[in-house]
Amino acid sequence: TVSLQYLSTPGQVDIRIWTDKFGLLCDSNLSGSAEYPEPAGETTLDLPFGQMGLDAVIEGVDVRATQNLMVQVSPSVAATAPSPAGDVDAYGPFVARVLYDSTLFNSGVTFTCIPPKGKSSCTP
Repeated sequence: TVSLQYLSTPGQVDIRIWTDKFGLLCDSNLSGSAEYPEPAGETTLDLPFGQMGLDAVIEGVDVRATQNLMVQVSPSVAATAPSPAGDVDAYGPFVARVLYDSTLFNSGVTFTCIPPKGKSSCTP
């Protein structure tokens, strides 16, 4: 479960997790690299307007991390809104901030299973 404390206009975010990745997770036509690995898990979360907290449960993740866990929160597609030209398919502004920098805003990750040392499973 990824718990987010946030401040946002209405919109959606994609939440993805990877294990043991250290950056440069992208494909580049310019350099010809294809470095984007599939995430270990992902989900999309609707963010209502305002400041509040929400939990995103990412189902079916069964991975082992030996070095790090990376969590990415990025905008999906903002709500549709009319553009100045009158197009109804234009995307309206979407602004959001995940709050994680104080004890008042406890964003975080909760694990449902952490196997004991020497075990590969939480089941006995």
